[in-house]
Amino acid sequence: MSFYLSILQLWIVSVMRISAEEGTPLLVTMIPQTEVTETGSNVKFTCKVTGQYNPVVTWSKFQGSLPDSRSIEKEDTLTLLNVTTDDSGSYVCTGTSIMGTNSSSVQLRVYTALKFITRPPSSVLVYAGQTLNLSCSASSDLQTNVSWMFDGTTTLPQGAAIDASDNLIVCLLTSLMAVTTLALL
Repeated sequence: MSFYLSILQLWIVSVMRISAEEGTPLLVTMIPQTEVTETGSNVKFTCKVTGQYNPVVTWSKFQGSLPDSRSIEKEDTLTLLNVTTDDSGSYVCTGTSIMGTNSSSVQLRVYTALKFITRPPSSVLVYAGQTLNLSCSASSDLQTNVSWMFDGTTTLPQGAAIDASDNLIVCLLTSLMAVTTLALL
C-alpha cells in the first residue's frame, strides 16, 4: 500500500512540476480600476487576461447581478448602457483556464446630476441703502459646493459677503448697482 502511495505522490509532484514549467499562472488586469459617472451614461470595462491555454473571461457583479437588458459582454469587455445608481458596485472579471482561475474587479460609482433646489435670478437691480439676500442651493449624490461670481470673477463687490448657508448678502451704501450673478462652480 505504501509503495502505491509513494508512486502516486511522485506522479502528482511530477505533473505539478511539468504544469508549472509549461504554463504560467493567469494574470487578470482591469482597465479602469475605478469609474465615476453620471446616471444615463454608458460605461465600458476592459479585462486583460494573460496566460496559456486560452483563458475564458466571465463577468459578474459582486453582491448582485449584471443588468440583463443593459449589459453587453463581448470578449474581454463589459459595457453597461444607460447606468443608474443601482448599477453602482464592484464588477468582477474572472479568467479561467486549465492553469487555474484568477480575477480582478472594478468599482463603479454612479451619481445623479446636480439639481438646483433654489436658484437666484441671473440679474438683480439694487438701490443704495438696500440689502440684497440671494440664496442658492443644489443637491447631488456628490458633495456640492456653491460659489458666487460678480462680473465674471470670484471677487465680490464692496459690501457683499457670503453667510454660513452660502447665501450672498449685498449691502449697498451708495449709488445704484446692477448685480449680475451667478455661477455655480
